[in-house]
Amino acid sequence: MLYYMTYKGWGKVLCMEGITIRELLYRKPNLFDKQPIIAGSSGLDRMITNINVMEVPDVYNWVRKGDLLLTTAYSIKDNPLAQEELIPKLSEAGISAIGIKTKRYLEKVPESMIRMADAYAFPILELAFEVGYSQTISEVIEEIIDRKARGLMELHRCIQLLTDSLVLGEHWSTLVETIARCMNMQAALITSRREAYSTDSSYQPVWPDIREPLASSADAIPALEGSSLGFVWPGDATKRFIPIQRNNEVLAYLICWDRANEGGTATFSLAIQHAVSLLTLQLSKQQALNHAEDNQKETFLKMWLLGELQDQQAVHLHAAVAGIQLQAQYRVGVTSRVGAQGAAKAFDKLKLQFITEGILSVALGEEWVLLIPVTGEEDDRQVEGVKKRLAGLRKLLKPYSLCMGISESQSIEHIHQGYQQACTSLELGAIVQPEETIWFYGQLGMYPLVNLLAGEDSAKRRLLNQLKPLEDHDDKHQSRLIETLIAYLKHDANIKETAQTLFCHYNSVVYRLERISSLLKADLKDPEVKFQLQLALKVYRIAQKKEAST
Repeated sequence: MLYYMTYKGWGKVLCMEGITIRELLYRKPNLFDKQPIIAGSSGLDRMITNINVMEVPDVYNWVRKGDLLLTTAYSIKDNPLAQEELIPKLSEAGISAIGIKTKRYLEKVPESMIRMADAYAFPILELAFEVGYSQTISEVIEEIIDRKARGLMELHRCIQLLTDSLVLGEHWSTLVETIARCMNMQAALITSRREAYSTDSSYQPVWPDIREPLASSADAIPALEGSSLGFVWPGDATKRFIPIQRNNEVLAYLICWDRANEGGTATFSLAIQHAVSLLTLQLSKQQALNHAEDNQKETFLKMWLLGELQDQQAVHLHAAVAGIQLQAQYRVGVTSRVGAQGAAKAFDKLKLQFITEGILSVALGEEWVLLIPVTGEEDDRQVEGVKKRLAGLRKLLKPYSLCMGISESQSIEHIHQGYQQACTSLELGAIVQPEETIWFYGQLGMYPLVNLLAGEDSAKRRLLNQLKPLEDHDDKHQSRLIETLIAYLKHDANIKETAQTLFCHYNSVVYRLERISSLLKADLKDPEVKFQLQLALKVYRIAQKKEAST
């Protein structure tokens, strides 16, 4: 289950600095009876932030959250119903505890109140009979102010440490360690570029997969007034992932766990918010630098792929300026057009994965271009490795119909040639191997040459003129002579297999072949004739596909 809510501390409601009931009993025993806890002992960790006096029956309308309520119970001494209703209403109002001075109007606390206090974990304390309200109020307020002063000093110390770390340009790992030390917890940071830093070497932060719906209002805990800092639990109830955001973009997650004081304090909240502000500032600066660096890399890769840089020395110089370490050889891969915005975002995420594998990547228009480093393995093993990597890529981009053309291995000065080969593979693969989605230039045989002929007007006209009689006959008589010739040559002049492919009778194929031979004035069994017709048919097929796609 995914939760998102305003920051409230570590599993408990975050309140102003104060002192717990347990601590007050320890530090100020003189204010209470020798046996101070009458009921509600399981609620002694409630925080006292104020002190109040009750001598009216509807006091719950005049209290503040965190009050320690002092009373003689005069207003309810003769009202059993009011006695029973008091504890639930005070607990609901957020009162920390009630201190009763007995043996004045109440000899002892009624059983109904004790029962309710235990049920609500709401402490009822026995005040010292001889100590007046003024002394109790004075000493409790003194403790609360002392705690607030210490909290402010601690906050100042934390803010100073965090600010100094940022001003001095400390490394991210040092900054995370400083945050952890100030907050007395374990911490980690993972950036949108998947750079991770942690105070616990055994913990490897993973970018959270936040896809589930937000928690319903019934799941949410009341927010700290004035705070807008949020966090999520991405399937891990022990770690808080605090998003570091700028313009609704998550730049990083600060991850916190193993907080020594699980209660949470306002000082802690303010220190965390300051840490998040500093991280946002530093990450925004780093993001701007990264964008500039990425733009420089993209400019270099585009110039290199498009043939503007072909001298080896010039390529190495521009690569060094862009911060890229080149390998000796690459295969160039070009994807089919990926115009969807979602796919573009997916590519940005995959670029981080490519970097870890030594793959250079850049978007050229609506196509993605990958430069895949060539290892010293045999070519067949390299091809299989590339296929496996691209299969994983296609799986990650399952919603998009992604195809890719791959060049032969190219040295640094011939990358432009590799880019042209990849584009040719992508174009021809869909025509000659439509059942595949990844096409390698080296496995296309003579088709790249045929493609050149199909693009050269005089050669194309000369080859296609051989087929013109058949094309005219098919148009005039709705016959299937060109289709029959293609099947006949594909099956190496086997009439029986040709008939099976065309789903027609053997004699029909014989008749058609005789008609083809007559129209072309050629012997279909002559090897030279078959070669010329096969070449013409391949050009014919490619030319048709190109015309259909324009």
